[in-house]
Amino acid sequence: MVGATELIERTIKSVNKDKELKQQLPGAWKSFVASGKVLVRVIEEHLFLVIKEALNNGEAIAIKNFFTIERQTPKAKGSRRCDKHEKEIESFCRANKGKGIQAYAKSEVFKKIVRDTRNCNSCKLKKQQMAKSVKPTTRITFKPSKNFWVITKNKNAAKAKK
Repeated sequence: MVGATELIERTIKSVNKDKELKQQLPGAWKSFVASGKVLVRVIEEHLFLVIKEALNNGEAIAIKNFFTIERQTPKAKGSRRCDKHEKEIESFCRANKGKGIQAYAKSEVFKKIVRDTRNCNSCKLKKQQMAKSVKPTTRITFKPSKNFWVITKNKNAAKAKK
């Protein structure tokens, strides 16, 4: 586990190795050490609280090229159609039982039922009610980006070899 002081020390070592950056910040470097502690305090006391609040509100946090954090939401249970369309689909399924996907794909009756379901206001309301009733769980998912674990070559090491 890496703590706040360890992060500051590693950052200072990293900046010291980068001679080009070190030349650009000669006077500001001493204040950076002091401001590093302030930055860590800001992160601990403010950033993490903002992240926590966003997750509690059901929002996902995505930092491009680094990671994504989001709360898991269970899938809504039950039918997403109104009673009328649900009965139509059930009767069609009973009539075409065992015929496979081709019975659905080529059937004009099934296509008409699906089209009517999309345009039905009561079906839309039922979908919205189901979406509102689903509450996020207390579990979160952390997904690093694709390039997060890719090891990049050190620019200073490449220059030293030349």
